[in-house]
Amino acid sequence: MIAAPTRRWAAIDALWLPLIVLAAAALVRGGTAGLANYRGDEAFSIRFSQLPLDTLLAAMAVSEPNPPLQFLFLREWIGLVGLSEVALRWPSVLTGILTTALAYRLGGSLIGRRAALLASAWVAVQPFLVWYAQDLRAYASLSLWFLVAAWCAWEGLRRRSWVWWIGSAAAAWLAMALHYFAALSLLALALAVAISPGFRATWRRAIGAYAGAAGLYLPWALYVWPLLSGHEKSWLTPLSAAEVVWRTLVAYSTGGHWAGAPAAWLWPGVLILGALLLSGLFALTRAGYRLAWLLALGPATPLALGLLSLWRPTYAEHYAIPGLVGCLLIAAAGLDAISRRIGPARVSAPVAWAVLTPVLLASLAGLWNVWTHPDYAKAPNWRGVLREIEAQSTPDDVVWVNLPDPALEIYLAGRLPVENAPPMAVPAKDSPDEVGRAAALQSAAEQVARLQLNHRRVFFVFSPGPAWDPDAVAAQGLSGCCELIDDRIIVGQRIQIYDTPRGALAARRPLSASFSEGMNLTGYRVERVSDRLHLTLFWRTATTITADYTVFVHLVAEDGFQVAGADGDPRGGTAPTSTWAIDTDLIDPHPLTLPEGLGAGPYYLEIGWYLRETGGRLPLLNGGDALRLPDAYTFR
Repeated sequence: MIAAPTRRWAAIDALWLPLIVLAAAALVRGGTAGLANYRGDEAFSIRFSQLPLDTLLAAMAVSEPNPPLQFLFLREWIGLVGLSEVALRWPSVLTGILTTALAYRLGGSLIGRRAALLASAWVAVQPFLVWYAQDLRAYASLSLWFLVAAWCAWEGLRRRSWVWWIGSAAAAWLAMALHYFAALSLLALALAVAISPGFRATWRRAIGAYAGAAGLYLPWALYVWPLLSGHEKSWLTPLSAAEVVWRTLVAYSTGGHWAGAPAAWLWPGVLILGALLLSGLFALTRAGYRLAWLLALGPATPLALGLLSLWRPTYAEHYAIPGLVGCLLIAAAGLDAISRRIGPARVSAPVAWAVLTPVLLASLAGLWNVWTHPDYAKAPNWRGVLREIEAQSTPDDVVWVNLPDPALEIYLAGRLPVENAPPMAVPAKDSPDEVGRAAALQSAAEQVARLQLNHRRVFFVFSPGPAWDPDAVAAQGLSGCCELIDDRIIVGQRIQIYDTPRGALAARRPLSASFSEGMNLTGYRVERVSDRLHLTLFWRTATTITADYTVFVHLVAEDGFQVAGADGDPRGGTAPTSTWAIDTDLIDPHPLTLPEGLGAGPYYLEIGWYLRETGGRLPLLNGGDALRLPDAYTFR
């Protein structure tokens, strides 16, 4: 009576469940590949891969610390499919699916088929792996080719065939052509191969294949060694051993806050994965060389990165991604061993799945955050920003991005010009790099001058950061020359709209009026922006003004009753009247906030001047001390 259900479960376990797991991996990766906007590193990869080939290769010897394979592949792939997120990310999606299949295939040899199925189900929805399987960077491919190298080496030991060793060496070469830190994972794999029982019988084939791959790679290694030997990343910091362990377990369990997991999930994820890893290592103590293989496939990579960081900061979670599948294999072995103590397969297998299912559901919930929740988004909603800008822009406009993120440029794709603002990183005011700061400030000033000549309006993505524009130099440059028309949050991004002098003067409505001290109004402009009126006054003077006067702006009802006001110095205090240049247009914005509950109207704007010290108003030359603008405004 026991045999039949056991056979049925074995049939499901051997055929249908692996197919279901693979289908889940494909659905999770492929079905959502286009949800996330391109992040900055993806956009950089696109732009870098489109450089002339000689420029691209030259950069890798002096500034770009990554191998060429991913960029060269993207170069050709973009030419075939264009810039669609789904199409460009599909090769990474495919590598993620194949990684899931290979975890099951290789895991079956190392920890048994049932444990391998548990591990592959975890791999199918693991947030960190899915995150990079929907990414243009090389990390999904790096993980796959490392596993291919291991699988071929395992088969090479078993079958003693040149074909498998050549396959392993080729996969190792591809991994090294994707990322230089693949060397750490491959070194651990080589040690596992060397202590395996079948190595003595096939060592010539193994060494011959790997030597050939190393010989093919050596010229490139010599070419980039001067850069790599001294290269440091400013965003990497020294870490203690405890920090390396913590960050690895966070990434390998929930994927981390930045990969979709809320902070409240970090400790439970770390504890569950840590406990299963320890259980797996304990269960595998009698597995002999298989344990060495699992250590090489899993913990060896983050351990090597941590040790390397003692010399120079090199640890980052995505560099440790080749070890993730191996760690999940060990954890699955631990879960399988615990469940087997409960009873026969018909009982223990469902128990194992019952324990793993909440972990899988939590992983899917974390991924859902990545795809739908702005706080956990992979990248800003640049598509939403683009829609808003396109709805308001004209061909003479420009977009300034106040952070070095080329993603918005990818989405604009020639619709509007895009510039980083400032053009180069500006050291902070208290920085010892005075020469660098002076050069950056000069570059920013030249950018502002070009803006006034070439464009009517600028859409400014305001986001000063400590590593790029800590003192908001770009915003100061715009405020000094241009008129702020609007300042709002659009799909999570602060967007400011400025009119250049050229654009503001083109929108001026002529109106002539003169005040007694020489302030001559030449025109005005009024725009309704959200909950305020944006009034722009255009002034000129033919004489030197000796005192500093204040502008008053009043919104009045038809009977003259004032309902709102916006007194202020010209250009927000940056252009006192005593500094006005003769016969030069001065553009003077005055935003006026509308009070709540304002009736329909009509209402009028009245303007004038007074001396702040005395409160005395300046008279108009044609009589009176307040000029009522001709338009009537109604509000509904």
